[in-house]
Amino acid sequence: MKIMHDQHIAVLVKILKESNQYYIIQTNIQYGTPSEIIGEIDVLGIGFNIFDIYEVKGNADNKNMRKAIYQTQLARSHIGQQGSEFIYTPAAGIESLDRVAERLSRVYKKIKR
Repeated sequence: MKIMHDQHIAVLVKILKESNQYYIIQTNIQYGTPSEIIGEIDVLGIGFNIFDIYEVKGNADNKNMRKAIYQTQLARSHIGQQGSEFIYTPAAGIESLDRVAERLSRVYKKIKR
């Protein structure tokens, strides 16, 4: 499972490098406190005054997407900085966190009816 996740990260990094929108692209960035690792950012795209966070998931099922939203929001709260959050899946490509959250909200509203 970890190997597939690493392969998905490699594909995303290739896509981002080809886009030329970042000065630096880093992977597997751990964050937290000096005594405790709280999480890991799969891909961090650094441009002029922006730090974009990318969470990579193997598929876009609702459970994975909810977890990805939580992970990116937690990472943003710890690293601060200005930037956007994205979720990457092989099937859907790169999607903004807002778009994924909106889609999940619509699904939840349909279930609730």
